[in-house]
Amino acid sequence: MMTKKIKMPKKPRYLAIKTLSDQKTAYYYEPPKDAIAANIVERQALGVDWERATARAIELNERIDEWRKHEKGNPHLREQVPEFSVKKLCSDYLESNNFQRLKDNTKRDYRKKIKEIEELPIGKNSLPLGKVDIRQIMPSNADKIYSLLKIGKKGQLRVTHASGIMRILRLMFNLAKKWYDLPQNPFENPALERQKRRTVSWEDDQLEKFCETALSMNLPSIYRAAMIARETGLRVTDVRTLKWGNIQDEFIEVLMSKTDKTVWVPISPKLKEVLGVHRGNSDDYVLKTDGKNLPYTETRISQIFAKVRREAGLPADLQMRDFRGTMLNELADAGVTEDELMAISGHMHRETLKHYVHPRKNRSSEAFAKLEKRRSSMETPQIMDDTNS
Repeated sequence: MMTKKIKMPKKPRYLAIKTLSDQKTAYYYEPPKDAIAANIVERQALGVDWERATARAIELNERIDEWRKHEKGNPHLREQVPEFSVKKLCSDYLESNNFQRLKDNTKRDYRKKIKEIEELPIGKNSLPLGKVDIRQIMPSNADKIYSLLKIGKKGQLRVTHASGIMRILRLMFNLAKKWYDLPQNPFENPALERQKRRTVSWEDDQLEKFCETALSMNLPSIYRAAMIARETGLRVTDVRTLKWGNIQDEFIEVLMSKTDKTVWVPISPKLKEVLGVHRGNSDDYVLKTDGKNLPYTETRISQIFAKVRREAGLPADLQMRDFRGTMLNELADAGVTEDELMAISGHMHRETLKHYVHPRKNRSSEAFAKLEKRRSSMETPQIMDDTNS
């Protein structure tokens, strides 16, 4: 009797299979360089589970295929898009000089938001917004679109996210007025809500508890990530992509991902002690995922960070991004000026800095204390008695 040969599923493109030192099989996603350079995808570890790794690789490959179809593929194979549709406007914008002038990080963010714009279901028939004729969109429709964007798939409020998409729509429809002689921009003055500024800060005992838990869970990279973020005030993206070559004796030199501005952040004695252990080569990432020289993805580092936070029994609203505000407010409490803060944070505008540094009563008290100290140090003039003159 012949045994039926089991056919193994086909390995997705760019999925690399490697054997680890403990003889386990691990999977890695290694896409082409041009897709990485365009910030469509990035190299990443996909773990040791075959099904999950292949599913993730297929998902990332679809992203590359979509990019190639619109930007690098044969024009005859592209989807026929109606001339005045929202999708056509999005496509024209992505190919415009206005988009090409943006920083790579901003391009990646805009692509995600534009895809959401095209797929947003609207109306009774849930027609994708991408198929709607731009000439039929009125200001009242813009308000309804904003209301839809504010609520996430799980019912969560996303005011900041929705406002970001509305700003992109306003930008694109301003161009549509020029390109297609559109009479008005329905997104010109949308009634956007302002989300309250985030004021969550880490206490020292919370950081200590988090770090102890990370080490007990054998996650030294997450412990190191928390300490770097807390002691430098860097953005999460800049922390996770940090290389040992960026770390000098007294400073960390960072090209900020959001502003392309180089900053030099002093290394505190506490951080120097953390970084002194197991230092790698200059091209190695400081935070390695799964023991390989690959940086954590934004999703992965958030997932593991949340896992450690739960294990430590810390409040759910504490996030890794809050280390930035914690550090900047601590510096402000110490009397550091706005210019000095911006030199550390890399902010280009004072208004942006204010999203992190919040007014506090103790600062106004200290300001008046400084004034009184200055006054008391000045010599008080003697008042002459007229009777003695």
